[in-house]
This record gives sequence, C-alpha cells and structure tokens, in this order.
Amino acid sequence: MKFTQNQKSEMQSYIFHGENQPASRARLSEVIADARGRGLEVIQVDGANLKTEELLTQGRSQTLLGTGQLLVVENFFRNNRTAADTASAVVKNDDISFVFWEGKKLTPATVKKLHSSFTIQEFKIPVAIFKFLDSLSPGNARTTLGFLQQATGRDSSEFLLIMMARQVRLLFWAKIEPDTLKVAPWQKGNLVHQSEKFTKSQLITLHKKLLEIDRENKYSRLPENLTASLELLTASL
Repeated sequence: MKFTQNQKSEMQSYIFHGENQPASRARLSEVIADARGRGLEVIQVDGANLKTEELLTQGRSQTLLGTGQLLVVENFFRNNRTAADTASAVVKNDDISFVFWEGKKLTPATVKKLHSSFTIQEFKIPVAIFKFLDSLSPGNARTTLGFLQQATGRDSSEFLLIMMARQVRLLFWAKIEPDTLKVAPWQKGNLVHQSEKFTKSQLITLHKKLLEIDRENKYSRLPENLTASLELLTASL
C-alpha cells in the first residue's frame, strides 16, 4: 500500500549532516515524532555497518501493516563511496520516506548530487563556540568567559564540554606532534599558535579537570550546574 495522498504530500526525505550533532539530533527527533503522529512505521538502522545491498532491499520492502514507512539511516555515507548513488536509488520508493543522519559534514559533491531528491540540512557549529575555543589560553579568562556566556545562550553545556575537551586534545597533539595533526593547514597553524600559550602540564591538567567534570555531571555530583562548572574552570586558566 502506498502513502495516502495526504501523507505523500507532507512527508519528505531528508539528509541531516554537520558537526553540530545535538542540533541535528533534535531535528531528527522532531521528524520521527511527526512521522509517528501521521501513523507511519518508523525503522531505525545503523548505516555504518549496513551493506548497500541491504539498504536497497529495505528500500524496496513494504510494511506488513500496509502503512507507509520512515526509514532512519545513520552514518551511511561514512567511508561508503557508493552511498550517494544508493540513496538516489532507494528514495524513489513511494512507500518509504528516508532520513539519512550523518555526524559529519558531507562533501559538496555529495550534497549537489542529492539536493534534488532530498531536503538537505547542514547543522554547523555556531561561531560563538569557535570564538570560545580559539580564545582558550592562560591569562585570557575575561575574554574567554565572555565567549562562553554567548555560547551557552544557544547550545547545551554538555555540547560545550565535549567541544572543549576536543579542543584541548587537539592543542596537546599540536604541542607534541604537530606534523601528524590531520586537519586543514590553516587550522593546524591556529592550533600550533594557540598551543604555544600552554605548557604540556597545563594541557594535561586541563583535560583531567574536564574529564572529572564530565564524570561528576553524569552522576549528578557537581556542586553547581554544568554551566557554572565550565565557567569556574575557564576563570581558573
């Protein structure tokens, strides 16, 4: 059974991609809730380990309940050279609407190839977060706190904690083995310059404190909320 005319006119196939995973996850949850509200069967699969043939088979199948389906596929494009061709093929099925969720940014070539078949949304990390991360350095607490407060006004503190820990790891890498750092040349230059403002010991200590905050937050043992904990840590630099 195909979608009813109402379902078919309102349901779309999507691709959500980009580094801002909390935002893309929130959008994915909205689409899933909307599909269930329309009576569609929602199927979620891990695309990272899904063979192309398996997705094609899934895309040709029909629900036993006789209703339409929403098939959510995560990380199908990761290390998959034929992913774009496969997505173009399966989306032609009138009985299934697709959402491909990717935790990384897709290449411009992939987006161009699929933009006519999917509604594609990229979820970028806000500029305020990059300013906060780039400003991390000893003796720069006032400026860094200002950027942190801007960032927490838009994004979750959990996401900021993840990004801060990632930045500290990159800075340590840039400090000890910059030649092996696999990032764009301009980014490597910025990281090396920023890492020079820290000692190795300072970066190790900062990373340990972030891990401790993360652990205490998971068990609800922080003396204050997570935002305040990040502010206190930033102020101590």
